[in-house]
Amino acid sequence: MSRDFSRVSWVDYLLSFFAGTSALYSAGMGLGIPEIGYFCVGIFACGATFSFLIHSFLKKTIVPKFDGLFFSIAGFAVIFNIFALNRMLPEGGFPNSLMIASVLCWLMMVWSFAMWRDSTLMFPCVPAVAIFSLVGSWDNFGGAVFAFFVFLLCFATLFARAQQRGMVHRAHVAGETDPSRLKLGPWKWMAGPEWALASAAVVVLVSLLGAPIIQFSVQGVAGFVRITAPTPQRRPNTQNPLNSSGDISGEVGVGRGPRGDLSRAVVLRAKMDEPRYLRSRTFVGYTGRGWRPMRDFNTSEERRDAWFNEESLFNIGRDSIKDYRTVPFTIEFVGGASVVVPMPGELHTIQGRDANFEIRPDGTVIITRAASMPDVVGGWVRVPDPYQPPVNASDKVRGAYVNERGTDSIAPRVRQLALEVTASATTDYEKAMAIKAEIERRCRYNLNAPAVSARGNAVEEFLFVSKEGYCDLFASAMVVMARSVGLPARYTNGFLPFPDDVDDMGRYIIRESDYHAWCEILFEDKGWTIFDATEGADAVPGGERGRPTASEPIWQRDWFKGVLAFLGLGFLSWSAWLVRNRYVATRAKLGVRGEVGILYEKFARRLERMAGRPRWPSQTPDEYLEVCAPLLADKIGEARELNRLFVEAMFSPTSTSLPELKSRLKAFSKRN
Repeated sequence: MSRDFSRVSWVDYLLSFFAGTSALYSAGMGLGIPEIGYFCVGIFACGATFSFLIHSFLKKTIVPKFDGLFFSIAGFAVIFNIFALNRMLPEGGFPNSLMIASVLCWLMMVWSFAMWRDSTLMFPCVPAVAIFSLVGSWDNFGGAVFAFFVFLLCFATLFARAQQRGMVHRAHVAGETDPSRLKLGPWKWMAGPEWALASAAVVVLVSLLGAPIIQFSVQGVAGFVRITAPTPQRRPNTQNPLNSSGDISGEVGVGRGPRGDLSRAVVLRAKMDEPRYLRSRTFVGYTGRGWRPMRDFNTSEERRDAWFNEESLFNIGRDSIKDYRTVPFTIEFVGGASVVVPMPGELHTIQGRDANFEIRPDGTVIITRAASMPDVVGGWVRVPDPYQPPVNASDKVRGAYVNERGTDSIAPRVRQLALEVTASATTDYEKAMAIKAEIERRCRYNLNAPAVSARGNAVEEFLFVSKEGYCDLFASAMVVMARSVGLPARYTNGFLPFPDDVDDMGRYIIRESDYHAWCEILFEDKGWTIFDATEGADAVPGGERGRPTASEPIWQRDWFKGVLAFLGLGFLSWSAWLVRNRYVATRAKLGVRGEVGILYEKFARRLERMAGRPRWPSQTPDEYLEVCAPLLADKIGEARELNRLFVEAMFSPTSTSLPELKSRLKAFSKRN
C-alpha cells in the first residue's frame, strides 16, 4: 500500500510539538525559572493534542475552516490581556522589561489549540524563532544551542512535508495521480525533505563551529554594545547578590529547595592575589525561616557621620584589623551592570569610571542607580595576617549581633547543642572552630536537598532532622550556634571562586554556580573572620558544589560538542549519499529521454548566464530561446541549432543520439 502524501498525519503534530516545546522550554530556562518552561510546555502539549483531535474527527466539517479566525481573535486577546496572563505563569512570570517574551510564549500556547489544518500547523513556529533570538541575546541558558538544533530539524522536516503535500495537491489538479512521479517531469525541480534536513544540519554546524570564532573576533568592540539580559531567577528565595536593589529591606530565605539548577553562566571576572570569598551582602536578623538585612542609612548625614565616626559599625569592621595589608582587586561584570560590588575584604579604596558608590553600615558597597553602571570596578581592600589566628571576639558589636538581632528565633535544642560542643573551649576562636567542626561532622552538603518544612525552624530541622542541605543552611547554622554562645556573628552571601577556574589573563572566572553563603564573626585585631562550615563536610554524590568542568551542563562540555559535530557531519554525509542515490535512481527511471532532459537543463543554465534571463518551469524550450534571443547577439544561430536538436531528442520519434548532444553541448559551453 502506497503512502498518502497529501494528508496531515500524527507525525506532523509530533514534529510541531517538539519544535514548539523546545522554544518554550528554552524561554523558561533562559530566564532562570524552569517552572515557566514546564508550564508552557504542558499547555502547548494540551493544545497540540486538542488540535490533532479536531483535525482527525472534525476534518469533514466546517469547524477547521475557522482556525484563521481563532488565530486572529486569540492573538488580540493575548496582547490586550498580557499582564494578567503573565501573572498566571509560575514564580510571577516574566519581568516587565521582558514582557515581549511572555507575549510570544502565550501566543504559542494559545495558537497551539487551533492547528487544525496544514495552513496553520506551522504558524506557532513563527513566534518560536523570535523566542530563540531572545534567549540567544540573554545567553543565560547553555542548552539553547541544542534546543535550537531540535527546533530546526523538526521545523525543517515539517516544512518539507508541508511543501510535499502542496506539490501533491498541485499535481492532482494538473492530472498527475502517481505521487512517486513528483520527482519526474515538470515536478523534478522540487527539493525533497532530505534537502531541508541537510540545510538545518549545516546551519547548526556553522553555528557551533563559527560562533566561537565570531565571539573572539568581536571581543575588541563588544564593550561598546550593552544588552540588558535577564538576571537568572531560580526562585524568589535565591536572591542573586549581584542584582540586589538599593532597598535591602527584604528578607532572604534559606532551605527553600534544590539549588542544583544553578547554571555555569559567567557573571564576574575577578583579578586578585588569590581566590578569596567575595562578600556581597550581610544579614543580621534571623527569623527562623530566613534573614533580615541591617537597616540602611536613612540620610546622607548618617552616612557621612558613619564614615568619620570611629565607633560606627563600618569603621569598627575596618579598624579591628591590626597589621593589615592592602590587596588590589578588579571586578569585571559580565552580562550586564551590577548594583552590588562583591568585595574580597574590608574596603580601603574603590574606583570606577563615572561611578557613584554608596557604603552601607556593614561595609558592603553598592553602585547607586543615579549613576552610570560601570563594567569594571577596582580598588584595594584590607586583609589581616593569615598566619596568626584570632583569639577573642570583639565586644564592640555583641549587642548588635547577639542580644538584639534574632536571638528569640534560636530553637532551644540548637542553643543547647552549641553550649555542649563549646563546653571545653577556652577562647572564642576555639568555640567558633568547635561549632564549625560539629556542623561539618553532623551534616552533609547536597545541592539537591529538598526544602525544609514550611512550619519549622530551618536551622533546627537542618541540624536534627534532614542533616542535608547547601551553603545557606550551613551558614545559618554556624551563625545561630555562634550567637548561642555569645559570639557576634552575621550571615553573608556572595561568591567563592574555584582556584583552577582562571582565564588566560589570570582572572578568576566567577560563575552563577559559584554563589555561596558563609558565616562571619568579628574578632579583635582580625576584623570579620570567615567561618565556612561547608569546607569539611561530606557531600552527597551528585550534590556537590559544581566544579569548572565536571558539573557543568552536558551541552557545555567540549566532548559533547565534539560528539554533536561528529553526528552532524555523519548526518550530512548520509544526506549527501541519499541525495546521490535518489539522483542515480531517478536517472535510471528516466532512461535516454531523461538523460536528454538533464543535458537540456545544463544548456538552459548556459543560456541564462549568457542572456541574464531565468527560465520558468512553464516555458517550453522554444519559448525560452525566444526570450533570450535578443541578448545573444551573434551566438543566436548556434543556440537555435542546438535548441532544435534538444527538441527533436525529447519529442521526436527519431531522436538525436545522446553522445552527439553531449559533444555539441560541450563545444557550445566551451565557446560561450
